Amino acid sequence: MPDTLSKPRITARERAEQRFRLAIEAAQNAMLIADRDGRIVYVNRQTEVLFAYDRSEMLNQPVEMLVPERFRADHPARRREFLRRPTTRSKGAGRDLFGRRKDGAEFPVEIGLNPCPSPEGVQVLASIVDITERKRHDLEAAEHAANLVMVNNALSARNRELDQFTYVASHDLQEPLRKLIAFSKLLRQDLGVDLPEKAGQDLGFIIDASERMHVIVQDLLEFSRSSYSALERVPVRVDDCVNAALENLATRIEETNALIERVALPTVRGDMTLLTQLYQNLIGNALKFVRPGIRPVIRLTSGVDEDGWELGVADNGIGIKPDYAEAIFAPFKRLHGRSEYEGTGIGLAICRKVLERHGGRIWVESEPGRGSHFKFTLQTEKENESWIGKRDSQPRCSS
Repeated sequence: MPDTLSKPRITARERAEQRFRLAIEAAQNAMLIADRDGRIVYVNRQTEVLFAYDRSEMLNQPVEMLVPERFRADHPARRREFLRRPTTRSKGAGRDLFGRRKDGAEFPVEIGLNPCPSPEGVQVLASIVDITERKRHDLEAAEHAANLVMVNNALSARNRELDQFTYVASHDLQEPLRKLIAFSKLLRQDLGVDLPEKAGQDLGFIIDASERMHVIVQDLLEFSRSSYSALERVPVRVDDCVNAALENLATRIEETNALIERVALPTVRGDMTLLTQLYQNLIGNALKFVRPGIRPVIRLTSGVDEDGWELGVADNGIGIKPDYAEAIFAPFKRLHGRSEYEGTGIGLAICRKVLERHGGRIWVESEPGRGSHFKFTLQTEKENESWIGKRDSQPRCSS
C-alpha cells in the first residue's frame, strides 16, 4: 500500500486554521482568542511579552486574569453583551481601558474585538495594543496646548493694556504739543524783528520738531484706535468705504492727476469706519509713492479664493524690494527718508491691524519700478454668498 495512505489527511478547514494561527502568531500586536465562557484558548507570542505570562499560564484561564481587579466585576457582563451582538468593534474610544501584567502593574490599552466562528460556537479574537507612549504624548501635547493658551491669554491681556495705554498717552500728548506749537509761533510773532537770526532758526527747529511729533502722536492714536476701538460687525458695502476714502483723498487725487480704475466690490460683514481707513491708507500710499513724471494709475481689484473675498489696491508706483515685503507692515517702518516721502510709517501697520480684527490677512506683490499690488482677504459669510460671482467685470475709471 502506498505511503501516502498511511499519512493523516489534512482537510481544507484544518489548513485554513493553521494559516490563521500562523498569521496571529506573526502579528505585531498582542492577540488572543477566548471562547463563549471567556476562557483563553489561544495567545500569540506578543501576548506573552505584553502581559509577562507564559502561554501555559494563560490557556484555559478566564480573560479577567488580564484585567485589573477593580474592573473584573463588570467585565463578564461586557463579554456577554458583545456576544449578543458579535460585530467587529474597537474598545477604548471615549473611555480609558487598562490591562494588568503578571506583577500587578497596570497599563493603558486599546482593544479591537472580532467575532470568530468555530465548531464550538462563536469565539472572540482580541487584538490588544499598549498605548502608554501615546497617552504620554497626548498628555504632553495637552499640557503644551494649555501652556500656549495661558501664554496667549497673557499676551492678549498685555496687548490690550498696551493698546489702552498707547491710546490714553497719545490722546493726552496732543494738547501739550498743540500748545507748544502755538506758543512757539506766537513767540516768533511777538518778537518780530527783535528776534535774533540764530534764535529764529532755533525756534524754527522747535516748531518743525513739534509739528512732526504731533503727526506721529496722531498716527499713533489712529493705530491705537484700530486696535482698541469697539468693532462693529454689520453688512457693509465695500464700494461705500471706497467712496468715503476717495472723498477724503480728493485733493491729493486732483493734485497728482491720478486715474482710479474701479470694479464693483462686494458687501461684507465688518466695521465701515475701519474698512474705510484701510482703503484710505492703501490708496493714499499709492498716491504718495509715485514715479517722477508718471501719472499715477490706481486699480482696485476683487476676486474670491478659499479664504473668502480677495480684494486689493494695485498701482504703477516705485514698487518695493521683495526683501521688505513683510517688514513694511511693522509700525513706524520707513524705507525712504522724510525728505523723499512724507509720513511716519504707521499706515500699513494700521491696515494689518484692521484686517486681523476682521479675521483676514494682507500681503504685497511688488517689483521695484513696476508698482505694487496690495492684496487682502475678508471672510465670506452666509449673508454675502449671494454676491459671489456678481461683480462688474468692466472697470470704471475716475480721474
